[in-house]
Amino acid sequence: MSVADRSRARVDETLADLRERYGEFDVVEETGTIARARYSEAVNRFEGEGVVGGAGAWVTDPRDRVLLVRPKDADAWVDPGDAQRAGETLEETAERAVEEQTGLDVALTGILRVEVFEYTVEDRDWPPVHAINVTFRGESEGYPNTGDDIGAADWWRGSPNRVGYEAMNEFPFPATES
Repeated sequence: MSVADRSRARVDETLADLRERYGEFDVVEETGTIARARYSEAVNRFEGEGVVGGAGAWVTDPRDRVLLVRPKDADAWVDPGDAQRAGETLEETAERAVEEQTGLDVALTGILRVEVFEYTVEDRDWPPVHAINVTFRGESEGYPNTGDDIGAADWWRGSPNRVGYEAMNEFPFPATES
């Protein structure tokens, strides 16, 4: 079985496990090309470390705000998240990312978004590698601090002027939900 088949099978197993725990959810399928070095890293992480992707959390608080972070040297805000580490579940990845980036503990409550990526290398006839990214819903409270790679962390009622990726424009900012 090729790395394409093995990585897709692992993603599909992960999706089945998540559906068993959280119920049905939509999956956004994405394709793209990446640099050779990044492709090799993705294959090595999948084959050697057994990781399947990454995770983050869309965290709200009792005051109807969402927790966002701004990485150092960036001008856009994102939800806390990170790449999965060897031996971690995707839930553990999301919980760790929130704690490392903001100092807050999070209680995961469901799934907001799931993306499945198929990566190839431009100008190369290499098999695709598949990965998953899960954005969990979560709840927390308290005042966030910033981690090593984070320039700012704060609670938001509405969308900031600059979001770090296009899909965030579709996320449910509490002040704008109807």
